[in-house]
Amino acid sequence: MAPRTSPRTVAATSAVLAAVLWAFYYLFLLSLTPGTSTGAILLYPFLIGGLAYSLMAVREGHAAAWASLWTDRGAWARIFLVVAMQGSVVAATFLDGPVDAALLSLVGDVVATPILATVLFQEHRGLWSRGAFVVGVLVCVLGGSLAVAGGSALASPRGVGLLVAPAVPLMVALYFLATARANRTAPPVAVVGHTMIGGALLVGVATLLWPGGVSGLRAVTPVDLGLLAAAGLTTFWIAPYLYFWAIQRVGLVLPALLMVGIPIVTLALTAGILHRVPSVLALVGVPVAIVGAAVAVATEASLERPPARAGRAER
Repeated sequence: MAPRTSPRTVAATSAVLAAVLWAFYYLFLLSLTPGTSTGAILLYPFLIGGLAYSLMAVREGHAAAWASLWTDRGAWARIFLVVAMQGSVVAATFLDGPVDAALLSLVGDVVATPILATVLFQEHRGLWSRGAFVVGVLVCVLGGSLAVAGGSALASPRGVGLLVAPAVPLMVALYFLATARANRTAPPVAVVGHTMIGGALLVGVATLLWPGGVSGLRAVTPVDLGLLAAAGLTTFWIAPYLYFWAIQRVGLVLPALLMVGIPIVTLALTAGILHRVPSVLALVGVPVAIVGAAVAVATEASLERPPARAGRAER
């Protein structure tokens, strides 16, 4: 009989797959026709991913939980956070470049998320007192920085990009932590599905109020609409489903650390599809980031605490 795969291995695989899918989001954005409206870039992925997520919630018998969230002030806070997060990611992608934007997301996952997790969740306290964990996080971020420095053809952030850069990691950490917290007392498919639909509603209202916003939503070519639909299904539905599934089984820190895969995959995509050849420095940064994440993951695993699970979140 083949040995049984450990829950941490399954969760880690799920998180890595999520990271790969999220990396493709930057490729979808850069493949759009120049001039595609910001409203369309934000609205359609939210709408398509939210519909898929919400249909899953209904199919699993969580329609009542999904509906009840519309009267929950915390749910509306998550909607504003997810729109702010996605808006900052889109802005960083066009202003600072896809690899730089991916690194900013990495900082949110690998640094900001564990820091805030130690404040919000008791079982994660004590991580930063472990020297090996701190070293692993620093090495991971160093490797990602090397990959960006050697792989990005764009200049360092400047102008508006300087304002967007710190917003990405902060919004990433706040949104995923707020959602993980809500998932402890409500079905994750209902929580995330509601947030995505709410994000589409918020973006839609903002677009309608913006001069020329409606025409921008309609002036989307079939190819661009297909790219936005692909982004919605992969990075707004499947990727977050895999990520929060992993969190439900092993806690917050392991999946967040494995998001090191986002800038690494983004670098590979920019080299293979956008034909931006990485330098030696970038190629050195990839294994450095992986080693750092591995050290931090191993240290986190040594705490040997039970994973946080939501009783009603079983699927």
